[in-house]
Amino acid sequence: MNNLVEIRESITQISKNFKFLDFKNKSIVNETLKTLDSIDQNEIRLNTEKERMHHNKGIEIYRFASIIFGNNIEYVFNVNAITDFIQKNNIETNSINVKELASFISDVDQARIYKEIDSGMHSLETGIAQYKKRNPIILIGEKNQEGVRGLVVNGNHRILSNHRKYVTVKQIEYYFIDHRNTRKFLVNEEYKKLHDVMSRYYYLLSQT
Repeated sequence: MNNLVEIRESITQISKNFKFLDFKNKSIVNETLKTLDSIDQNEIRLNTEKERMHHNKGIEIYRFASIIFGNNIEYVFNVNAITDFIQKNNIETNSINVKELASFISDVDQARIYKEIDSGMHSLETGIAQYKKRNPIILIGEKNQEGVRGLVVNGNHRILSNHRKYVTVKQIEYYFIDHRNTRKFLVNEEYKKLHDVMSRYYYLLSQT
């Protein structure tokens, strides 16, 4: 996960597609590799010890993993920072059909979360998760004429709990954050640099 050597190889491979006089894209390649080389590999790999550290500080995190052009990439979000952003900017809630919001949660995650709900593992009434109470249901994504889509970075358990009660709970309140703000909510500077690298990676691929 987040293997910098593999990402470097992918970017280097892309650079071979640019013509000798394509100075603009070659310059972007060089800047991207420079940023990549400045990333501390250890700081973009989350383990149990680091999760415990965030927990002890009362910081709720959200992990999002995906395969981007053959590279296994994981971003870790600071949910507390998103909540602070919402409060500072007086962002208002949106209302959405609970079934639609639940559909943004993968089948694999739904199975895991329902199991946790049934066991009471993530109840906000327990002392373990008390600091999470302040963080609302948050969706990072985009809106267009067809509606809204995105990634639920907080509130998955609440969404699915209400999904079960669909007969009585059909609408649910959530906060929407534009995906263009994603970078600022990553848990540390090294993840932010990784985000910069992958954004340029997307751009370079579009130029080939």
